[in-house]
Amino acid sequence: MDSHDAVATITKTNKDLANFSTEPDLHAFPASVFSEVNFHKKDEQLFIQIAMNDIDLTNIKLSASGKSLILRIQREKENNFIRIISLPFQVNIEQSKAEYSGNILTIRFPILPASREINIQQK
Repeated sequence: MDSHDAVATITKTNKDLANFSTEPDLHAFPASVFSEVNFHKKDEQLFIQIAMNDIDLTNIKLSASGKSLILRIQREKENNFIRIISLPFQVNIEQSKAEYSGNILTIRFPILPASREINIQQK
């Protein structure tokens, strides 16, 4: 997967944060904040590693919806940043876990099966 296809980043001020657009503006974010995103799959788990420099953990907010991971960095005196990462698989959002260590944010999602059997009920 090409990282330009998987990642969109938007820079917004506090008042714009609630109504941000999902249109990518790849020139709006400083490379020092979001330098690299890596995906890998292991044992039906999707791991996303994001290199982040000089970020206070209390300023990071993560959410997920559908096949998108939304990463927000909210800072009081600077622009806020929103990064939308398209996930390559359907994942179980409820069982996700995230860790931040050594300027690397690692998010783990269990991968959901591409299809599942549907039981037919007889009435």
